[in-house]
Amino acid sequence: MFLQPKDYSLKPGPEVTEHHRENGTPRSVHGIEATEEYEQQRKEYEGLWQSRPDKQAPAPAAESPEKKGATSNKDLKARFQRLVGTEAFISESKLKTIKTVGSGSFATVDICTMNRGDVQNPDLKQVAVKRLKPHSGIGMNDLASEARILAKLKHRNIVEYIGVGYREDRQTAIDPAAGCYLVQEYIDGGTLKQRILSRPLGGRRAYTYTDAIHWCCDIAEGLTYLHGVNPVVLHRDLKSENILLKSSPDGGREEAMICDFGLAVSVLNPSLQRRRSQLNTTKSLHHLFPNEPLAAKATMKNIPAELKRQKSKALDKQLSNFVSNGRKSVGANGEAHPPNKPPEAIYDLTGGTGSYCYMAPEITLCKPYNEKVDCFSFAVIIWEVFQHTTTSSIVLQGGDYDACALYAHKVAEGYRQPLPHRWPAELCDLITECWAQTARDRPPMKVIKERLDKFRDSGQCDSWDKRVFGLPDLGKVGSKCGCTVS
Repeated sequence: MFLQPKDYSLKPGPEVTEHHRENGTPRSVHGIEATEEYEQQRKEYEGLWQSRPDKQAPAPAAESPEKKGATSNKDLKARFQRLVGTEAFISESKLKTIKTVGSGSFATVDICTMNRGDVQNPDLKQVAVKRLKPHSGIGMNDLASEARILAKLKHRNIVEYIGVGYREDRQTAIDPAAGCYLVQEYIDGGTLKQRILSRPLGGRRAYTYTDAIHWCCDIAEGLTYLHGVNPVVLHRDLKSENILLKSSPDGGREEAMICDFGLAVSVLNPSLQRRRSQLNTTKSLHHLFPNEPLAAKATMKNIPAELKRQKSKALDKQLSNFVSNGRKSVGANGEAHPPNKPPEAIYDLTGGTGSYCYMAPEITLCKPYNEKVDCFSFAVIIWEVFQHTTTSSIVLQGGDYDACALYAHKVAEGYRQPLPHRWPAELCDLITECWAQTARDRPPMKVIKERLDKFRDSGQCDSWDKRVFGLPDLGKVGSKCGCTVS
């Protein structure tokens, strides 16, 4: 009958007869009686037979990650092309990375060689490529919005937009937006912030007051253009770190160029402003402190009152230690607006947008605002470039990141950095008006540009350079002139 349990070979036996079928006696299969024990062993045998490697049906081939990623990347690339248009879409194959020159919380910036021709007839040009990081909080729509704004701008003092593209690699499986990149003109002179804080050997300053006024005039020209186009463009993140210095081919003076339009907005597109409100608030808070967790600096509301008073007291001490011989500069004047002054359009835009040390009071207080917020930020840049230091380097001396938020609220209450007595009155008056407490008291960029041009052409900065740089002690770090942080 049956052999050993492990041996499932079958013996031949009598065939199943008609008698067996009619009388219901146990059937036999291939001569073996069809008992319950037999049926159990038969099923076990069939299971073992089907489990043999050579008898298993081949499983459907799993889609490789490369193929799967390629398929999804094609869809994402097509979507990005629809958002920005195909006219200036640059293939990754035309870019060759030379080195990474910057890395922040949201993106990296690479210097690349772009081939504007073909393989047989290459036409190479150095460009700067901004690549989004995975899970940076910046989405594909946001980079597309920045690209659309840049594509409409063309001015000698605004970094030139070249195009966008989509990188097809594994990072898009982590975050689809990580494949997006923005291609712009490469500026070789570094940022204005780097130049302000640089100290050559001997402690001498890295630039003259004549350089400073020329750079300020360049920035004013770019901002005048932004505020003059239709629709008006608000930069909203103007700071010395977002100003690049472009070398002259003939060895002449460097030009200042406005860059980074990641928070820029067109005021005639309110749907865009509402859609990006949450992102902009988060990004603006994270913008100044890229190495800190977002939750740690989301707001000052979570700080206990006593700790907040202690932090505020420490900040006041740092600010008072910086300049002891400056004139008092206050933004709040409390004066009524002249009755003949025409009303200005203001917009219900996102509050808390930008960098704390350059933030206008109305943005800090989340009130409606307009393009005059850029005028306020520009006043801070003028102060920094002539003072040869940055506001953040003063505020962050104690290493307390909350100090920047506290400083923004102090500014919203009327505080301003003191203006040194030795500065020309025309320059001090212009800065004071530009960072006035209310937007209506600030002059428009067109007027600011005209006044800066007039001050530049007066030659006062040339005389200032001769007077200051002719005395070696005045250019050293820690001098009594209050030009640098002691």
